[in-house]
Amino acid sequence: MGMVAPVYYTADMVRALPDDGNRYEVVYGELLVSPAPRLWHQEVAQRLLVALRVYLEREPVGHVLASPADISWGPDVLVQPTSSSRRSLRSGRSIGLGCRTSSSSLKC
Repeated sequence: MGMVAPVYYTADMVRALPDDGNRYEVVYGELLVSPAPRLWHQEVAQRLLVALRVYLEREPVGHVLASPADISWGPDVLVQPTSSSRRSLRSGRSIGLGCRTSSSSLKC
């Protein structure tokens, strides 16, 4: 008996999934499912957002956005970082930063 071929997900397929409280992301066709963030995650994310906003008030080099925000850089990539920062378009360059918090670490 043959194996069923795995589904290669696209960003559009993930956007069409039901809003059931889980966070759905796709990275190069692989579907990633995470439960809704817990209270501590939200607290850390808020602190990071405030720190980035304070910095950007002093150094106006970009903007910071709170999640959820879909970020896609291809038809098979769609992620939702905890917060993201993007350099101003005035500089002609665009650099993105996405950070994800977990119970024991902060990954950027």
